Amino acid sequence: MGVSDDPQVVIVGAGAAGVGAGLALKQLGIDFLIIEAKDRVGGRAYSESTSLGALWDHGCHWFHSADQNPLRQIAERIGHGYASQQGAVTAPMFANGRWDMESPARLKVWDYLDRVATSGRDVPTSDFLDDGDPLNPVMRHWMKLMTSTEPEEVSALDYGRYEDTHINLRVRDGYGALIARLASPLPVRLNCPAGWIARAGSRMRVETPEGIIAADAVIVTASVNVLNSGAIRFSPALPADFAEALATVPCGFYEKMAVAVSDGTFTEFGHIGCEIVDPQGSEPLNLEIGPFGRPIAIGHIAGHFARDMVAEGEAARIDFFIEKLSGAFGASIRDKITGAATTGWTLDPYIRGGYAAAKPGKAAARDAMIEADLAPLYFAGEAFHASANATAHGAYLSGQAAALKAAQHLGCDAQAADPLWLPAEVLAH
Repeated sequence: MGVSDDPQVVIVGAGAAGVGAGLALKQLGIDFLIIEAKDRVGGRAYSESTSLGALWDHGCHWFHSADQNPLRQIAERIGHGYASQQGAVTAPMFANGRWDMESPARLKVWDYLDRVATSGRDVPTSDFLDDGDPLNPVMRHWMKLMTSTEPEEVSALDYGRYEDTHINLRVRDGYGALIARLASPLPVRLNCPAGWIARAGSRMRVETPEGIIAADAVIVTASVNVLNSGAIRFSPALPADFAEALATVPCGFYEKMAVAVSDGTFTEFGHIGCEIVDPQGSEPLNLEIGPFGRPIAIGHIAGHFARDMVAEGEAARIDFFIEKLSGAFGASIRDKITGAATTGWTLDPYIRGGYAAAKPGKAAARDAMIEADLAPLYFAGEAFHASANATAHGAYLSGQAAALKAAQHLGCDAQAADPLWLPAEVLAH
């Protein structure tokens, strides 16, 4: 469809936040344009099947807090498939050269995460680890998976503000594919990064490679790391207190490695989720095996280890993954691997990392980011949601909230947008 060159609102970024903002503005009847730096929509929600011959999500993959997640409700409404049940509380763990098929390690991890979340203390999450506990590497690994950041660098108070209903369901048909479907009727201009955003009298100007777009309001949904990098310039400069808040809630690092395997490779194992700790002293690995019956395995790493592995190159990440698989399932697994792929969020110039977490002693910075009044300039993204940060649905809801503020700035009398509203084109898809 055609797009306006003189919209009322420009949305920078077509990830979950930008799509959420766009759907809200469309519902409210406000003219808008979404510009996206990448050659696709979705941001950190990206599903593809070319690299391995089977669908897998490079980024978000779970409907977290699924019982109240609006994107899960939307998926159900439009028939976008997801798991009806979450995994077991315990999971197999390979350590000390053997598999413990009902390892209690996950229970101890959940206890650690719960102690952090309920502490109410603005201190490092590492403060809640027990010195000398042999499961510390696993607990540290899980904190990194939850925050994409080292435990010493995350505020326990900020972590605890996330509202977890403990109902988390994998998205069978792809989380990225869902965001792309929701974006399909929206005016999106791809390969169009914003380089400069400026106030020009009562209006805003957004400089792109295709020229300058004027608008009455701008909603920016770029990741915090992109904002901190200076890749988008602002005139006037962002207020010092807002810029400082952004700097103290940076994105960490989270990457995946995946392999395609011969059909039936893991059939006898019978578990979708497990942990590989061996060899002792190495980085633990969270592993998904055959999700939804697909002949693939996906490994998860986060924090500084993920950052450093990306710096070593894709081949090093694949070698690490295959070594872990060989140690746990035997050297013969190598002959059953038919393809391999990795993510590269850390080096992607339009993403630059995982999700955002406040530094110790800086939990209030997220509130400062959310509550800042920079109208007619607005910000959204997972970092801008107080209780659903680090999630796609948190990003989506933050985009809807920013759209409502922009609409009210434009004189729209709307008090809210329905987060479950969908255009007819999506329903008919």
